[in-house]
Amino acid sequence: MKKLTLPALLLAATACTMPPPVETVDPTIDQAELARFRRAVPKKQNLSAALPESIAGTGALVGDPAVYPQMAVPHVVGVNTLIGNILDTVEAVVATPPTLFNSETHEFLWGPFDNGDSPLEGDKALVYIREQPEGEDFQFVFAFARLMGDDVASAVPVIWGGVNPNPDDEDQGSGVLLLDFEASRAFGEANGADVTTEARGRFAAGFARGPNDDGSDSMVTIVIGSFRGFNGEGGTEVVNVDHLWGNVTGADGNTIDFMNLAIEGNVLQDTTAAETLDMQLVLWNRGLGRGEVVLTGGDAGANIGDGTECWDAAVEQQYYQVVVTDEAGTETVIETEGDAATGCPAPFDVPLADLGIPTLADVDQGILGALQNAAENGLGG
Repeated sequence: MKKLTLPALLLAATACTMPPPVETVDPTIDQAELARFRRAVPKKQNLSAALPESIAGTGALVGDPAVYPQMAVPHVVGVNTLIGNILDTVEAVVATPPTLFNSETHEFLWGPFDNGDSPLEGDKALVYIREQPEGEDFQFVFAFARLMGDDVASAVPVIWGGVNPNPDDEDQGSGVLLLDFEASRAFGEANGADVTTEARGRFAAGFARGPNDDGSDSMVTIVIGSFRGFNGEGGTEVVNVDHLWGNVTGADGNTIDFMNLAIEGNVLQDTTAAETLDMQLVLWNRGLGRGEVVLTGGDAGANIGDGTECWDAAVEQQYYQVVVTDEAGTETVIETEGDAATGCPAPFDVPLADLGIPTLADVDQGILGALQNAAENGLGG
């Protein structure tokens, strides 16, 4: 079977010049309260997928690096870089002394400060963290916004988050995050900038990290993400992706990582037609695991491609099979490497569905739909 290609995510972030350092701290600002607000910015490690990122090679043979984790690596690196850039930008700003505190709206504000990386004269940026009234979905909301001049009322959020932090543990909590390249592009276009080469699309993610509700001492992390209209490699290919990533870390230190990607893009690359690829991966202690792929549409026509792969603790392939089912229901084995009986040891000797590993289909469809809508239409959608 020909090598599948996952469309590359554009690695970009809102760029700006950080505000100049402030040597003195405003004595009127409650530093304990400021510290409480700063914890509203989530830790990037709580939203970053953890999969092997050092896999090399392109083989599909027993003993070679496993194919499906290798395919997922660019997506993992892309998501982690994107999230890291977003939160690093916000954290760098809020680490400086705030410009003011508004007791009426209960928010800290940083800026406006010059966006020195922008070709637009008068392009500025600001960041705010606001505590919401009781009863709202999120205790805190924060935003990184662009504006022309100093009129704060005209600010356009290009990064937005709503967070419910754990007051006792900064590594726990839940929330949502939105990166809106479309809003940034529209802002530039409205103010006379050449936006031809600027990034496009939006990324929305919901996340939660906390103790497992099964009564064990394990810690669970869940991230649900949706990309819509993202530029592919070279800025010419639009990519739509939904993903689910999770991690369970036991009190004994053992970990289970699982990922489900649903991608609409030019995977087969025979023509420009877009296929739909559903990929599910599970790894035990970042090594031993199993992956399953279903490919439909586009150049696959009426056929359905099903792939299964198992790998060892070194993420080296031990079993690999691809089966194509035509519209009449006839199955044809296209490729097989290794023996499933020996290459897929327990618990990965059965389909992942039998192990009860969560997938995007198990996600509350109201939550997934809200994230997809935000990625499609932005904050006002």
